[in-house]
Amino acid sequence: MPVNDNREPNFAELEPCVVEVIDLLLAEKKMPLINVNLPEKPEGIRWTRQSVRQYDGKVVPSKDPMGRAIFWFTITPLEGAEEGTDRWAVENNWVSVTPLRLDLTDEKDLARALSLSQTPPVKAKKT
Repeated sequence: MPVNDNREPNFAELEPCVVEVIDLLLAEKKMPLINVNLPEKPEGIRWTRQSVRQYDGKVVPSKDPMGRAIFWFTITPLEGAEEGTDRWAVENNWVSVTPLRLDLTDEKDLARALSLSQTPPVKAKKT
């Protein structure tokens, strides 16, 4: 849900849409991990894929309330959101529902890396 410094989102207005999303997801038993994004004024629900974009960023040093150094990473997208993605859906007032998975391993690159001659063997831990 987009949030800004000027006002809190009106969650009461979103309640009917949230109920609709929950009903949709409860009926779907084979998707255990889902990301849902709500625009301010939803026009409906769309199944989407995750947006992967290129960004230009910078690190902004600051201090936390206790005076410790912290660093904020700020970003600016280099291109617009692609149609069919979660970001595109929210930018166009659709609720975005994206099935996710926990394992982000690139299996092809891992298999290639493991086949390289310089890959060190894994040593068994001594107990």
